Amino acid sequence: MDESGRKAFTASRESALHENYTILEDGDRLAFMKHRLQLGGLSYEIQDASGNTTGVLHCKLRKGALPEYWYEDAQGNTLANLVWEERTTKFSISDPHLSQPFAEASLELPGGMVGDLKALVHKTYSLSIYPSSTLPLFVTLAFCVAVADIPAWNSGAH
Repeated sequence: MDESGRKAFTASRESALHENYTILEDGDRLAFMKHRLQLGGLSYEIQDASGNTTGVLHCKLRKGALPEYWYEDAQGNTLANLVWEERTTKFSISDPHLSQPFAEASLELPGGMVGDLKALVHKTYSLSIYPSSTLPLFVTLAFCVAVADIPAWNSGAH
């Protein structure tokens, strides 16, 4: 935690071969994201700190548009959607009816939206979280890791 009270979280990629990530809070495991390919996109199985599967974060790639993201619980119910702010890399995560925002974030790419792969490797993003008792913090962080993941952006859907 810094002097202004902000917490820092880390997403650590598990290997060079797989897009699996461990989300850490002050060095402690908060969650794990297991990458899975699927037709037309990708998904991540989300596990809590104990290794229990809580749900799946889906990403649908759309040609000529930003990817679409949503989170389903273990029963297949959609609990959260990611909504892009038009013509920016800012987004919000909210309930399926878009009535309750869980978080707002912005993805800051050094090379811009149409930056090259090298710029994407060095990207950074900031996140401001609104309190929510219905969406665990690690799910909100998993959305941010998925948005920053190279395969989704490397598909030509800028």
